Amino acid sequence: MARLLFVVPPLAGHVNPTVGVAKALMDAGHAVAWVGVASKIKTLLAADAQLIPVDESQIAQLSENWYTKSQSVFGLESFKFFYEDFLVPLGHAMVDSVDRAVQDFKPDLIICDQQALAGWVVARKRNIRWVTSATTPAAVFNPLEQFPKVKEWMEDQLGKFQDHYQLERRQRPDLSEELVVIFTISKLVGEQKEMPERFRFVGPSLRQELRQESFPWEKLNTTQKKIYVSLGTVNATRSAKFYEKVKEAFTGKDLQIIMSAPPEMLGETADNFIVQKSVPQLELLKKMDAVIFHGGQNTFIESLNNGLPVVVAPIKDDQPVIAEQVVRCGVGIRIHFDRVKSADIYEATRKVLIESQFVKNAKEVQALLAKSGGAAQAANLIMKLLV
Repeated sequence: MARLLFVVPPLAGHVNPTVGVAKALMDAGHAVAWVGVASKIKTLLAADAQLIPVDESQIAQLSENWYTKSQSVFGLESFKFFYEDFLVPLGHAMVDSVDRAVQDFKPDLIICDQQALAGWVVARKRNIRWVTSATTPAAVFNPLEQFPKVKEWMEDQLGKFQDHYQLERRQRPDLSEELVVIFTISKLVGEQKEMPERFRFVGPSLRQELRQESFPWEKLNTTQKKIYVSLGTVNATRSAKFYEKVKEAFTGKDLQIIMSAPPEMLGETADNFIVQKSVPQLELLKKMDAVIFHGGQNTFIESLNNGLPVVVAPIKDDQPVIAEQVVRCGVGIRIHFDRVKSADIYEATRKVLIESQFVKNAKEVQALLAKSGGAAQAANLIMKLLV
């Protein structure tokens, strides 16, 4: 039996894929624990999961400041802000706690999320083997190649972070030299000129619904096409105008709209709308015909796992890269988050529903995802390192 420690950031999309992998590892007889921000991730884990909390004295204000400012930045500015105001400070704030967790838990291997910088710092300082968990594949394949100055800036930020802990500089210290587990498939990422053997695509590790979200299932219309709309949890404040456009686009149309959004942002809606702040997304997607979303990796994979065409309105971070994948693979249509008109939202949705190539392509990706291995494949790759 080996002891395996997951180091994760306080971001649901980065924690969710680890749950299935951990279960597969535990089913194989290994001991598993997580180290992270308990107030943010505890509800994402099973009730009996071993969670080693980090000291949140510095992180609470960091998270609040990041969330507030994240509502007003776009494009490359949001990338720079993410590193300077969140990723690097979070790494520093977590290092001591992760180090104590390693001393107490004594892991044989650390599985470190790509955005949990403290994990690989402690692993390298203590000479413990570690693996990268890449839940955001856009950050693995250098999407900044077309912006060499920004790429150079990012590498310098990571270099200074290594300098602080007296570690030898590596160009990509966030990518393990033994194994990088990438939670998607090569079809979506596209052909890469050079890809190290240690980069392994495993497909989605789908989360389990740990909480029973109430939902009026009886209100789902069996005769209308159903569209699911989600802009994620981090973008709620900045999404009000887009929600209003969705409301205008579909009011009175022969489609049923199910929205994961704060109801107060939409006010009174027509009878063909169901609006809830929180919904059982995995179960809902099984009953939908298309999805309108912001380009979040989890919603993208979960939609395609159900063979659903999408309309994507990327906002920031890696979302434009996901939108590029949507267009390149022919599984949906990209629209502009800010400048799109209500009529354009309706027209794009109508197209992905009635033009057969979108559903056909989504179904083809669905079949590839089903064969990819997912959590079980990720666990197998990790266990091979333990032999």
